[in-house]
Amino acid sequence: MFTHHAGTRHTSVSATTEMLLISGSTPLTVNATLHHSTADVFAVHLDLSIDDSPAVEWVFARDLLRDGLQEPTGDGDIHVFPEFGKVMIDLRSPHGTALLAADRPELVAFVRHMYKTVPEGTEGSWLEIDDHPGRLVDADLDLDLSDDVDS
Repeated sequence: MFTHHAGTRHTSVSATTEMLLISGSTPLTVNATLHHSTADVFAVHLDLSIDDSPAVEWVFARDLLRDGLQEPTGDGDIHVFPEFGKVMIDLRSPHGTALLAADRPELVAFVRHMYKTVPEGTEGSWLEIDDHPGRLVDADLDLDLSDDVDS
């Protein structure tokens, strides 16, 4: 199921699905929500939960998800790769690992919708870089630098 939200400046795309956690001794169904927003234009947020447990959020590059639909990709904590008609998402942290099997057509639909909303190469138009220097200059910075200066 896809949802599309448009705000005054930003827009987002979300999809809710189920994935299968297959790294444990018994496969478990995991509730998954994929979310992409122009407020964080280069990222996909993946919220995972089992039953009524609080969601755990993973954030990774949207290109990683797109590329992983076709070929093994990823470096570090998150790897995505196609296998037997599914898309495997391999998550690694100091606390453990999780290997999830996702429905490929659902992920393809989400990725297509995401890239239709923000085509590749247009990401920069969503960045609000010009706003940040003004915020720093206009901010009332009350810094105590007395320990940093030799008297």
